[in-house]
Amino acid sequence: MIKTIIRAVTLSILSAAVVASAETRTKVGVLLPLSGNLVTFGTTMLASLKRADLANIELVVEDDECLPAKTISAFKKLRNVDRVSFFLGPVCGSPQQSVAPLLKQSDSIAMLVSSGAENLYELSGGKVFSPQYSNEDEAKHNALVMEQLGLKRVAMIFYDDVFCRAHEKAFRAHFKGEVVEAFAFSSFDPSVLKPFVTKLQSLQVDGIYVPDVSPFMLGLRRELAKLGLGDVPVVSIFSAQTQDVLTSEGSNANGIMYSYPEVDTTDAVGYFAQLGADIVFNAIRECTGDPSCVRRVLTEKHGFNSKGVRSGKIETRIIEDGKFVKTSVDQIRAAKLGKNQPGPTKH
Repeated sequence: MIKTIIRAVTLSILSAAVVASAETRTKVGVLLPLSGNLVTFGTTMLASLKRADLANIELVVEDDECLPAKTISAFKKLRNVDRVSFFLGPVCGSPQQSVAPLLKQSDSIAMLVSSGAENLYELSGGKVFSPQYSNEDEAKHNALVMEQLGLKRVAMIFYDDVFCRAHEKAFRAHFKGEVVEAFAFSSFDPSVLKPFVTKLQSLQVDGIYVPDVSPFMLGLRRELAKLGLGDVPVVSIFSAQTQDVLTSEGSNANGIMYSYPEVDTTDAVGYFAQLGADIVFNAIRECTGDPSCVRRVLTEKHGFNSKGVRSGKIETRIIEDGKFVKTSVDQIRAAKLGKNQPGPTKH
């Protein structure tokens, strides 16, 4: 009889412990492109989120395909059905802009898993944080690089969304040369690039800025090479460092220059996803899931500036022989000069 009572009490205690443990787990909504054209980035980020410290955290994942309408629908489902107050993502610029006003109207907080525009913090009422430098900072860096390379007439090519438009605006503000034309497309059909590339022949630009990885996924450099424009310098952003670019462009990927965070990793996409997750998870645990406390901790303890951005240093890299290599403007100049030098005279 006594053993039976002891066993019953023990089971009751264990059951209560399990319930208590479940109750202390905080749900965190995840908004990622897990299908569609940017699925590679979404799956990379999700794998990195799962490597973060998930103690007392439950991830509730939704695929938004980087489409604003799907992002809004997923956000509302997570907020109203799953009762989520903390979010990771969205990834793409237009979905970020779409969700920001919804965050302002709620007690929810979002930690981006990549970069974003500087206006997101104000648009969300101070509830969107980014672990990576802003789109504007990256565009400013690339404008300076292109100036230092002596480029004076440049064109821009990008997918027409908020992310790229933020880059365009900031690049125009900081580039001291002339932006001859900005080509924006809204389809992922490779044929969309051909009229742009054809027009570049007549524009006589000496550089191209690509604030978006999608033109390379569609074979931009291949098309440039077909029309004899393969040697026109091309500068892009950190997401150019991906196997997808090498696969799509082949040997034409060589020579692409791009900005990259000055961090000790070859996977910035995964790095910032995990960094953002660890920061917000630690704040959630410190605050036992209280959103106002989490917001205060993020603001006061984790190096976010007045725009909700965790700034960082930016370096320049280049694709050489199918590899991603750290470089500098001086090294690029020297390499170009070397190629233009006459070879040894044969006797």
